[in-house]
Amino acid sequence: MKKILLAPNPHRDLDFAATRKIYEILSRQGYELKISLPFNIEAKVELPSDLNFEPMADTIAWAELVICLGGDGTILHMAVPAAQYDLPLLGVNMGKIGFITDIEKSELELLENFADRKIQYDYRMMLEIAVERGGEEILRLTALNDAVVSTGPAARLAGLEISSDGVEILEFFGDGVIIATPTGSTAYCMAAGGPIVEPEAENIIVTPICPHNLTARSRVLSGGRHVTVNSSGNPTRTLWVSADGGEAFRLEPEDTLHIRRSENKTCLARIKNQSFFKSLEDKLST
Repeated sequence: MKKILLAPNPHRDLDFAATRKIYEILSRQGYELKISLPFNIEAKVELPSDLNFEPMADTIAWAELVICLGGDGTILHMAVPAAQYDLPLLGVNMGKIGFITDIEKSELELLENFADRKIQYDYRMMLEIAVERGGEEILRLTALNDAVVSTGPAARLAGLEISSDGVEILEFFGDGVIIATPTGSTAYCMAAGGPIVEPEAENIIVTPICPHNLTARSRVLSGGRHVTVNSSGNPTRTLWVSADGGEAFRLEPEDTLHIRRSENKTCLARIKNQSFFKSLEDKLST
């Protein structure tokens, strides 16, 4: 492994200080390095002239490893394109909790003698989300963490019917529903009262958001299930769907949302010999 792509979040790695340090550490060891931004940035963010930023479309096929500098959101931005190339992601936490990241910004010295590090690779399941309207698929999304159906900014309850392989498993009024992977179980799903699931498991986790039914609680399904979400009760309510916190898509009352396990997986690289549960304890106690 000699070709490493650095993908810094300019809103987290201020002045690209950590990017510069990692570049210096790894280039000194003989690695080939390129830098690409993981997402489009606002025009008001000025990029330094002494760093060469190349388009992600050109560098992702070249790289053998991506080091993401940011928080979980930065990795989520990179997860879909990286999965298409089976490209491992190593996360440096420049944010707050960073459940998916591996090392903290204060631990960059772990990249010294990088070739001698024993790299572990965790493969995480992803979700394919499709919107069906009038018998046709009109939208397809991929998510590492979750698909969220919500009422948006309107503080009104919506009726939802959730089925698994054609069998109804939940019907309730509430603010929406989260369909999460085990990786996403520590994100919005956990905040909504869902269970924490070991991230390398193969499950689909269905968690209602503020349900108005005492019996509407999380369901943990097999990873091979086909989950559908439909409006019920009050079809005039506006619903929105988003994947991994991305741009929301407005659903029509007759739309059906289909969620399945994706054929692709996200590969996370790890150089710290720390278990998920120890990492979880450390991050939740900060």
